[in-house]
Amino acid sequence: MVTALELTAEQRAFIAGGGSGPQDQTARETASRDGAATRVSQLTRRAEQSTAAAVAPAEPFTSQRLLVPLTTRLQPKTAHLLRRAILQQRLDCRLPATVQEIIEVAVNRWLRDHGFWSEE
Repeated sequence: MVTALELTAEQRAFIAGGGSGPQDQTARETASRDGAATRVSQLTRRAEQSTAAAVAPAEPFTSQRLLVPLTTRLQPKTAHLLRRAILQQRLDCRLPATVQEIIEVAVNRWLRDHGFWSEE
């Protein structure tokens, strides 16, 4: 294994089935330069795109579209009943029909019932 790591690039190419002549070496160097230039060009384009996206958002900010990840744990029976309710809602073509939608409705109702909800 150590001996394989000590091989030169030409020796590794020869073992892999590539030629070891000067023309093959020149072709590999040219391909390597072209590949590097292409990678630099792609990275530059990505950087420009991400900068443009950060400076000018595609659409105006609305809190209705922004979703914040929230993780919680439920008791097994509650999780089972929630999955069953989702399947039944989907079969009946009724809304809410996803975990996110059901939890959003339930939490909003609880917040409203306990005085934490404000219509801003």
